[in-house]
Amino acid sequence: MVAPPIVTLLASLVHPAAGVLVGLGIGVAGGVALLVQTGTQPPLAPARSAASPARERLPLGLVGIVAVFATIGGVFGSFNVAAIATAEASGAGAASGLLLSAYSIGSVLTGVVVGAARLPGGPRSRFLVAGAVFGVVVPVLVLAGSLPVLIALAFVAGLATSPLLITGSSLVESIAPRRRLTEALAWPPTGVALGATAGSTLSGLAVEALGPQSGFLVTAGSAALGAVLTLATVLFLRGRAASADAGSTR
Repeated sequence: MVAPPIVTLLASLVHPAAGVLVGLGIGVAGGVALLVQTGTQPPLAPARSAASPARERLPLGLVGIVAVFATIGGVFGSFNVAAIATAEASGAGAASGLLLSAYSIGSVLTGVVVGAARLPGGPRSRFLVAGAVFGVVVPVLVLAGSLPVLIALAFVAGLATSPLLITGSSLVESIAPRRRLTEALAWPPTGVALGATAGSTLSGLAVEALGPQSGFLVTAGSAALGAVLTLATVLFLRGRAASADAGSTR
């Protein structure tokens, strides 16, 4: 969440390639650190014979969660493009770093709070509430009439983002088979990456065709779609759970 403003500042204040190089260095260092980490490595599973039961499948509901995460990525990608375009059009290109930082700081703050808190309700309910808040708060960015207001709204939008990421990951953990949990948790970030690519592309097209702030329409649309998909995913999971309970009582 803090990477976009850091990269922007490095590219504008140090060298255009500085942000990429620093990101590459951090990625390599993190990969090496993970490679040598053995404390959390799960025990090796025994090899299955031909007569062994089939591998547990990932739950179908995971598809919906990944789709929601793709809309979060759409918000990230479109917001970055629209924020930079709006700042440059206002004659304050350096303010793009403030916009990205405001969003990131808001997201980090709620990430710390929500991550440490004991929230009421089950994983599905928490995911639903977070999706609703995300879908209502983030689209407010389109109402900004000035750069200072946009910075403030970006901070508020950031506040609404981390809870959806956290509750979504918790929901994945609650529905995925234990032996495939790591694989299941890898899919939502993939959705974010795909959504960010689509969001930045669509936002760029909107900016070129309609003007700088029109990119936020893509941001708003992504957030609204995320709320709808959250509701659909929760309803689907509740239906599957009810069917499973009914089957177990027969």
